[in-house]
Amino acid sequence: MIQFDTLGHINIVVDDIEEATEFYSELFGAVPIQDFPHFKNNGFAKSAGFLSDPEQVDVTVRFLQLPTKEGVMIELMQYFNPLGQVIEHYKKPNDMNCLGHIVFRIKNIDEAFNHVKNIKGVRFISDSEQYKPYKMIILRPKSLFSSIRNFRKILPKRKKCAT
Repeated sequence: MIQFDTLGHINIVVDDIEEATEFYSELFGAVPIQDFPHFKNNGFAKSAGFLSDPEQVDVTVRFLQLPTKEGVMIELMQYFNPLGQVIEHYKKPNDMNCLGHIVFRIKNIDEAFNHVKNIKGVRFISDSEQYKPYKMIILRPKSLFSSIRNFRKILPKRKKCAT
């Protein structure tokens, strides 16, 4: 069984590491803490899936520290060789086989929403003026199971069909 401690980092491959650093610094208050410019390492390249010609992999890696209690980081990577594809896909909330969302627990949701809304380059799920933070029930697996179990308890027993 895997024994998790905390989330370590979120990896984002970018085409301009300086521009991405500026964006995440403005968006989240992320602070650059470590750089690996033009990092070339066969073990790293192979673990990233570049099994043939790993010595050709050239990537700059930068870690940005988020202002969280756990010290979650964003790992930015800009590949110089091999170059990847730019894939633009604006997913709908119900699209499958892609990242749905990452949750940060924050104390000032309305203020944070307005901050993010005003950052250049941010695109929300909806362009509607009605899109905003809505209060919702907090779902936790244990409480959800408890609610389902309690719901079943109050259901009337079904009569058996006569055959």
